[in-house]
Amino acid sequence: MRPVVDHALPRLLDYQDAPYARRYLARLAPFAAHERVGAIVARHLATWMTYEDAIRVAQAKTRAARFARIRAETRAGDAVIEVTDYLKPDLDEIWGILPDRLVAPFARWAERRWPHGRPTLGQHVRTTTVSGYLRVWLLARLRVLRPISWRARVENERIDRWLAGVARALAWDEGLASEVAQLARLVKGYGDVRRRLLALFDTGLDLALRAADAEAPRGAGVGVTTALTARFRTLVLEGPDGETRAAALAKQAGAHITAGNLDTLQALLTPPTIA
Repeated sequence: MRPVVDHALPRLLDYQDAPYARRYLARLAPFAAHERVGAIVARHLATWMTYEDAIRVAQAKTRAARFARIRAETRAGDAVIEVTDYLKPDLDEIWGILPDRLVAPFARWAERRWPHGRPTLGQHVRTTTVSGYLRVWLLARLRVLRPISWRARVENERIDRWLAGVARALAWDEGLASEVAQLARLVKGYGDVRRRLLALFDTGLDLALRAADAEAPRGAGVGVTTALTARFRTLVLEGPDGETRAAALAKQAGAHITAGNLDTLQALLTPPTIA
């Protein structure tokens, strides 16, 4: 766990500030005594807490090292180079960096208005001109607003639910806790892809905890729940077809749990044989 934390802290400091890095450490504290689970949580938590928003993109695009790398790769020498960045943020990414209290009503409206995809604002910015660079540089300076932003609230609410789920699973079984921790691998991508995967993450977390709640009282461990959670995650990571199959698996498993048919859950994890 320590090597993961040592690698994560500079990243968190670069992303935000020292209080943000301390928040990361505080979130890890409940898992410090569990090396296996703690290492998984530490790795995924660092990635999640440094989610890529418009501020992070602007920060990356205005680093001096980036322009030096471009000049070296193009072998431009002392010649004048022009860099044009194509940006295409959607509505969530635009107001995601603004104070939550200001934009939350608009975000809720957009979710109802465009449930399956937000409009985007495509733009070309020449970051090697004074005006273009200044425009992106000022965007990067909005980092001070990130802790109170709409995106920060949404991400942190989900992070806290995930950590609570891992802690709850750890009370049952370390193997299950590891699988619940690895559900964070589903949190990735941008725009519509990220929203789709976040919905599946929520489904997987709910499924794991519901199944364990039903299986644990039987006194035979939570092996089926652990396998079910792993299977769900594996399917989602296979791509769009796997996502569909994962959603179907969760729906079927949920129906079995609701009906109290726990003995049949194992059958859902057994691939059909071909005669």
